[in-house]
Amino acid sequence: MSRGFLPLLFTALFLLPAALGAQDSTGLSVRSDPRVELLAIVFRLAGNPEYSQGLVPSYTRSLDEHFAPYREHPAVQEAKRLRGQYGVSFDAVMSMAIHIDGVASPRPRRAFTAPDPSLERRWTAAEASAFIEKLAGFARDAHFAEFLAANRPALDSAQVRMERVVRAEIDVASIARFFGREPNGAFIMVPLLTNGSGNFGPRYLEGDREEVYAVIGTSADSTGHPAFDARFVPTMVHEFSHSFVNPAVGQLEERFRAAGEAIYPAVAEEMRAQAYGNWVTMINESLVRVSVARYVLARHGEVAARAEVATQRARGFLWTDELFELFGEYERDRARYPTLDSFLPRVAEYFAGLVPRLAGMIASYDALRPKLAGVDPPAGATGVDPALDRIVFRFDRPMAAGYNINGGEAGREHFPDVKRVEWDEAGTALTLFATLKPGWSYELVLGPGFRSRADGAPLRTTTVQFATR
Repeated sequence: MSRGFLPLLFTALFLLPAALGAQDSTGLSVRSDPRVELLAIVFRLAGNPEYSQGLVPSYTRSLDEHFAPYREHPAVQEAKRLRGQYGVSFDAVMSMAIHIDGVASPRPRRAFTAPDPSLERRWTAAEASAFIEKLAGFARDAHFAEFLAANRPALDSAQVRMERVVRAEIDVASIARFFGREPNGAFIMVPLLTNGSGNFGPRYLEGDREEVYAVIGTSADSTGHPAFDARFVPTMVHEFSHSFVNPAVGQLEERFRAAGEAIYPAVAEEMRAQAYGNWVTMINESLVRVSVARYVLARHGEVAARAEVATQRARGFLWTDELFELFGEYERDRARYPTLDSFLPRVAEYFAGLVPRLAGMIASYDALRPKLAGVDPPAGATGVDPALDRIVFRFDRPMAAGYNINGGEAGREHFPDVKRVEWDEAGTALTLFATLKPGWSYELVLGPGFRSRADGAPLRTTTVQFATR
């Protein structure tokens, strides 16, 4: 999943979920889903940064205007409490969304159990039930149905545009074959307009029926309409894969524990920058990312797959190339390894063997990385002139043309108002032409989208802070 603020990077309302969208013979459907918008809006109002990035301008303006009077609603206050006390955020929010029925008066689709086989573990059965009661009050008091009706064109446009890409690029049958298990239910793709760039892969279980979701954050094209193209395909496969990987790893969690607890501290900075806060999430993400690379290999060949592997190494999963080769063994011997579950003991052995080699792997990779050589105004500076109209980042070597700058934990209001971005001819200085406010602090996070020109090695995630006088 991608996260951060303001990334600078190159109807029926009350039907049962199963009645929404058109499902093909593979069980795949694409649908806008009022439930995911409702939950995202509540947690946006509660201040969750991952739901505060709205990148479809007309929809975001409508949302902010409509719901501004309801920021102190009991449901919003409860969302704040749940985030602070239990860490309910990111995928936990979308897990709740698919466990409710209807948005006129939301109610649980089924009785919650303790533990619940599909509801994200940060929710207890009691907390989930109590929250849904407040959520129903919010939907009524904030006139959520009226908001949906007013924004139906944007939601329908997102669904249609996503479906074009999905029908051309997503092979559900091959995903199921890779994991060795057919879901007894449906694959459901959902565009999410509220949050911007975050993506989630929850699943819903009831008896022997399963729904596997890929909830994909939505941005806009140059005309302001929701935008999807083939670049979203790895993300879509990624989120579907979570619904297979997470439960399988969960069943063998103790086999991974010792290695996971040893590896995570060495890469914690980069994992946390992506909101991966523990070793279990790191393991899940590792397997999901290599699954995507194998999918790319099958559909687009070796060069595209190696590029995908390089991208994941740049995001801190330095072992992805080795896992890619290991999963080649899995695919070549399906008689011995018919399912992912049957192969996971081999994967656990790999991570155990990685522990004594990790320090050397990190050192070798760090030697390739470009470095931030300087910033104007200087990082950590106070009393910066608010009339300054540019921020300049200088690097220790020529860089490729792309860039990746997000806001940080301080929130989107502490990201400057950027007018345009330019590289110099040498590729060693990137200038953000921006407007600054007096008496204000700023925080910018430079991510691995910054790559060296010579070998494509990524910048280590770097945070720059300064304050104006």
